[in-house]
Amino acid sequence: MNVIKSPKAINVLFGAVCLLVGVLLAYLDYLSPGYSGGGDTYNHYLIARFSWQNPELFLDYWGKPLYTVIASLFTRLGLAGSVLLNILCLIGSAIAVFITAKRLNYKNYFLAGVIVLLCPVFLDNTISSLTEPLFAFFLALIVMLISQNRIGAAAVFAGFLPHLRSEGLIIFGILLVYFVLKNRSIKPLLLMAVGSLGINMLGWWQTGEPFWIITSNPYIGAQLSGASICGSGSLFHYPWQTHYTFGLINSFLAALSAILIAWHLYKKKIGLFSPIVLILVLFVAFYAAHVLIWWQGLMGSCGYVRVMTIVAPLIALLVVFSIEQIVGSIANLKSKNSRLLQIGFVVFMFLVQIITPIRYFRHRYPIPLSEEEEVFQDVALWYKNQDVSGNATVYLNSYFSVVGDINPYDNTQHFQLYTSGIQWIKSGDIVIWDAHFCPNEGGVPKATFMENPEYEYLKTFKPKERYITLNDYEYEVLVFRKR
Repeated sequence: MNVIKSPKAINVLFGAVCLLVGVLLAYLDYLSPGYSGGGDTYNHYLIARFSWQNPELFLDYWGKPLYTVIASLFTRLGLAGSVLLNILCLIGSAIAVFITAKRLNYKNYFLAGVIVLLCPVFLDNTISSLTEPLFAFFLALIVMLISQNRIGAAAVFAGFLPHLRSEGLIIFGILLVYFVLKNRSIKPLLLMAVGSLGINMLGWWQTGEPFWIITSNPYIGAQLSGASICGSGSLFHYPWQTHYTFGLINSFLAALSAILIAWHLYKKKIGLFSPIVLILVLFVAFYAAHVLIWWQGLMGSCGYVRVMTIVAPLIALLVVFSIEQIVGSIANLKSKNSRLLQIGFVVFMFLVQIITPIRYFRHRYPIPLSEEEEVFQDVALWYKNQDVSGNATVYLNSYFSVVGDINPYDNTQHFQLYTSGIQWIKSGDIVIWDAHFCPNEGGVPKATFMENPEYEYLKTFKPKERYITLNDYEYEVLVFRKR
């Protein structure tokens, strides 16, 4: 049932909520010196920002080609532009889900949009330059198009998913099977190939690798090489985080929807190709893949909970499916208080969406700088007072490119501190070694420079309080100059 009867009033109210959330996030971004996502945020931002000066970055597979193209239009505004893109993705995802729920004849379609807008994990990763919000928007858009039976358009958008995030291969595969079986035609397959094979052809042209989409994937590469920086974790890592990702009540209702959908399929109340069945399959496949990958330590996974941002639109539709069934059951009680109970339950669910993110984030904003970022602020202040003209600065922490105002893709200014690159360090070049990235990702231990007479030790920077970083290294930043 609708608490508000007028569709126009519902549209206006939902638009007002979207605007309010957008303005609030923009204000929080203005107040926050830091960003969510750590080093990944800065790497994605830098790739997008400098892509027009370095066109090869458009096909950097870690950076994700589709994200880089779109984000490059926003990063002209700096990191604030990346946040603006994410805010638009959040609102766009909510609007797409709002339209989808209405199309599926859910009376509480307003709640579907609100659940996306106030989804804790989505909100928490909006003030960033991460790829998850854009993927969530594309997924919400595809589901909306499917609900409108615009399969051709949905197939075209689906074809770009593997170039937006590696999980796109999972979603791509399921949608491919769905489109072909539902339409009994290969036309959707051809439409999906527009984006998927089109970008792969560009990668082939640039690198000479015919299967560029596979060979350039860093996560497949990590799996084949056996490299695993983060190791593995508990089978229940993601289930234990549901209180934060979607909220406990929403997670319970999403789980209930799986039972209800299976029951409706058994009773033939809904068809096998119903959009809600597809939504459930997409969510279960995505969630199960991440649970398995982290549990087994596959594909270079670090068990990041933020990836659940991607399926926030799916969760919202599953939750509202359960709400519809519960409200319908209350209506069937034939009690004089039935309508009051229905209204009470819907209002309760609306309040849950508001209270859950407030509970988690009231102490989070403004987002502070991390311990490592604070240290690099000091490094940057020192660095800007040094005469480094004519010499390169060699480091691995991408945040230093932001605060040091360095184009990390200009080899005359900078190259990355990997074991393979040490041989190219010239006399006079500055080396900035940090205890997080250099030993773990670069394979460069501190002793490489501390015990090497070819390098002059210049300075050490440490956090105000002792801090242990990845793989139990005490965090510090050391600066050297090659003699």
